Amino acid sequence: MLDAVKMVGGETYNPLWDYSLSSYKRAGVETICLTLQDEFNLNVNFLLYCCWLSTGAIKIADSELLQQVKELRYWDYEVLMPLRQARRALVKLRITETEALKDKVMLCELEAERLFQNEIYSSFVQLNKKPETAQDTTQAVSKKKLGLSSISNKKDLSASDDVDVAIRNAHFSEIALHNLECYTSIFHKVQTNVLKKNLLTLVGLLEE
Repeated sequence: MLDAVKMVGGETYNPLWDYSLSSYKRAGVETICLTLQDEFNLNVNFLLYCCWLSTGAIKIADSELLQQVKELRYWDYEVLMPLRQARRALVKLRITETEALKDKVMLCELEAERLFQNEIYSSFVQLNKKPETAQDTTQAVSKKKLGLSSISNKKDLSASDDVDVAIRNAHFSEIALHNLECYTSIFHKVQTNVLKKNLLTLVGLLEE
């Protein structure tokens, strides 16, 4: 969830924030993400990160993802979770006087999520030595996207577009599941059918 993040030396663009904001608004995505968070103790930011990488056909390495999770464990458990619990507790109280406080806590939670994704993306940049400008980052993330090797009927643009989307979706799904399984395996050595079904649902919702 990062559109513009302040880093040492100035301000830099982070496409992960844009992707997360737009993806979270898709029908069903919020519900499935919260299910994976509440029932399987997974972090929504990392779930979206795994899917964002997949839009650039980037397969995450197990060791790299584990390092990122370890680096951000304290931030997750000591900052994000308490803010989330406080917000939910205020909602349950249903006391009129708590509305203003609930809104403030919600804003703090959103800012914490933004900074959390800032750290995820920063570690991605450092581990992969990716360029940090908006233009270069966009090129780096999208350069691996696959195009059609051949089109049987170049005049039929709508048909070729449909095939192109189908190819991208197939590769997105494959890589997204790989990345998500790498992430979930950190917390669940044995992945149940229910967990796998939820991951498949998330991937399906995020296809083009």
